[in-house]
Amino acid sequence: MGTYFGPDLKGEKTQKSALQRIAEDLPPYTLDQLADSHIRTSEIEQIYYYLVRKADRSLIVKLPVLLQFIQGNHPSQGEDFLTLFPSHLHPQTESLNHSRIVASVAFIRNPAIFYIKQEDIERFKKLTRLEELFIENTVVRLPNGIYLEKGDDDDSEEEPILSYFLRDGPGIVILPSQPSREEMRRIVEIARNAYAVTGSAAKGQVGSVIGLMDISESEDSYLFRVALPGVKRENRAFQCEVDSDGRVVIKGETITGEKRVYRFSQTFIMQTQNLCPTGPFSVSFQLPGPVDPQRFKGSFGSDAILEGIVMKQMPSTRLIKFGGEQ
Repeated sequence: MGTYFGPDLKGEKTQKSALQRIAEDLPPYTLDQLADSHIRTSEIEQIYYYLVRKADRSLIVKLPVLLQFIQGNHPSQGEDFLTLFPSHLHPQTESLNHSRIVASVAFIRNPAIFYIKQEDIERFKKLTRLEELFIENTVVRLPNGIYLEKGDDDDSEEEPILSYFLRDGPGIVILPSQPSREEMRRIVEIARNAYAVTGSAAKGQVGSVIGLMDISESEDSYLFRVALPGVKRENRAFQCEVDSDGRVVIKGETITGEKRVYRFSQTFIMQTQNLCPTGPFSVSFQLPGPVDPQRFKGSFGSDAILEGIVMKQMPSTRLIKFGGEQ
């Protein structure tokens, strides 16, 4: 947790993990230094289970224990998540779509490891069967949060044996290369009442994803385009902030992902949900260099693409907001 996660600090171009900050003896940060971002606890769970997907089953912490660790009430005497991310700086709350979130914690896909003892790195690789600590962007997210794990009542020696549980939030699917008959039976039972996706939708990612973006550059300016499907342009909560160091933060609310939809005096119950969940969101990214926030133009079209052009300049401290019907 301390290697792959760190505080999300304003203006920090290269994010440092919690343990790296301790190793470098950096001064404590304050609430004012933290960016207005959040990460779902389900995403923390997802990353943990992705890292240990190849590890021996006896080494993998069960979900209830992992949640105790994240919430700071694990009975062990060792460090827990709140030791690394104190609750007065990183409060854990429930979002509008009932997901549990942690404030101002950033995920670091390629953590620095220079401060870690080589024998500890090798032990980590041996336990997880990973070649390196860098995480490829291949984690699969499902709207129903399906995890496939070994069942406690399964005595088979074949790995991995599939059982499953459902919960709200993203998840990881780990599929065996050659399922046994019992595994296949379970897969069929799970998929018996499923809805099939065919054609071009089956070839790529299903559903709309907030935050997909393109960044381009000219001699004197940067242009970025960000996909914001299901985001209401007229909503007062929507805003785009451009800082002088090139950091862009987009906030707003999505209107998709409802459990029930009311149309033409009828109630429709969602059977599949791949669109972005209802509730607030925050997307942030870093432009390649410093900019002049006062020379920023943005437009949010009916195609759900936010396009912004901002002129290059030496860093300054001013900030501009774009939102609402501007």
